[in-house]
Amino acid sequence: MVSTKGKPTEPKLKERVTEKVKQKTNKDGSGKGKMAAWKAAKIGKEYEALRRGLPSKMGDGLFFNPALFHAAGSNHSADFIRKANLLQISSAFGKAMETIDNLTLIEQSFVSAVAAGYPFPTNLDRRSPAPGGLAPESEQQTVLRALQENWDKQRVLDALRKITEDSRA
Repeated sequence: MVSTKGKPTEPKLKERVTEKVKQKTNKDGSGKGKMAAWKAAKIGKEYEALRRGLPSKMGDGLFFNPALFHAAGSNHSADFIRKANLLQISSAFGKAMETIDNLTLIEQSFVSAVAAGYPFPTNLDRRSPAPGGLAPESEQQTVLRALQENWDKQRVLDALRKITEDSRA
């Protein structure tokens, strides 16, 4: 391997890390302490020296796994132009790494997809704005209110039909 500054690096790092992991792994293979290799003094020093940039050559591809030694921080080099950054990518076939409030997103997306958010054109003689409001309730507002108040299906459909009928000139 060649480092980013052109000096050769020790190719045995992987073997030493693997050996340390084996030493820390239980005989039954349960892996208790598998990730403790960075605590070994010699490996810790090598990791510290290489943590800001992996030795690589033009065209090298990097593939990461959860056992990657991760070193967050600045990644600036005066004599080296970086073409990529470390991205945390989860499996396309698994759960995303982030925690997302899916129910709120689903509710908002669903309501936006099936109900009109703009209450016009409408007949303001039949659909007047609520007190203090400038416009009558939209289909989206009606559906969201129905969800919050646990309306049954027929009540929601009746309310949406009434909006459609009352909006006609």
